[in-house]
Amino acid sequence: MARGKTLLLGMLVVAGGCDWADAFRGDDTVVVNAYVTHHGAARDGTIPDYGEPNQSRHFETDEGWNVTIEDGFTVTTAVALERCDGEVVELEPFWGALAESVTRQDLDLLTFGGTETTSGSVCAVVVSYGPCLPGDEVSDQPDDMADLLGASAFLRGFAMRGDEAVSFFARTTESFTVRVPLSTPLELDADEPFPAELTIARTYDRFFDATEMDNVTDDDLGQSLAAVLPLETTVHVGTRVDPAASH
Repeated sequence: MARGKTLLLGMLVVAGGCDWADAFRGDDTVVVNAYVTHHGAARDGTIPDYGEPNQSRHFETDEGWNVTIEDGFTVTTAVALERCDGEVVELEPFWGALAESVTRQDLDLLTFGGTETTSGSVCAVVVSYGPCLPGDEVSDQPDDMADLLGASAFLRGFAMRGDEAVSFFARTTESFTVRVPLSTPLELDADEPFPAELTIARTYDRFFDATEMDNVTDDDLGQSLAAVLPLETTVHVGTRVDPAASH
């Protein structure tokens, strides 16, 4: 089932005259929502446009290969807040693990989950990736569900350079976790009437850096996918991806 950005529901239907925030949570708690998205790596301070929504992604690598991604997904299984005092607060996924298509609109936000916690400071966010299982939330229908089931991430497409053309299918089934420190701590304040928001972003065009596409196997690319995805995961306070903080 596809879905876009949402907030925790139930906020608008409250008893007559009650403040919705107080009706939804206690006065000493803060609601935190997390979203996921994807984009091309920032260039010259801007995020490039590599394709229309629900269409292939096209870009050139540092080795001069013109890459087309025809299908691909990344599977987020868990998100946690690491408070500056060391406490770890797990977010509750609204629909379980989330498989996000990289060919949907870049920078479109998908809701992963949320939690209630107390006032304080968050210094890092911990993001976990893992295999997609039957019944997990899927943002868009893959070309072949068999590519996605059991995969933590995959990219399928082809690359061209001059007269050379090669197809590729990079896929990993590994589970891994990345801790992303925040450049500035997220301050949670129970007096704020609206939820705090975090956006987890990842690029899809850095997996082919320093790669001669005619001299690697799909297994090589799958290992690169598992190694580079944690490095290309960034976390942004709010619902906007900051190009200056993006990889």
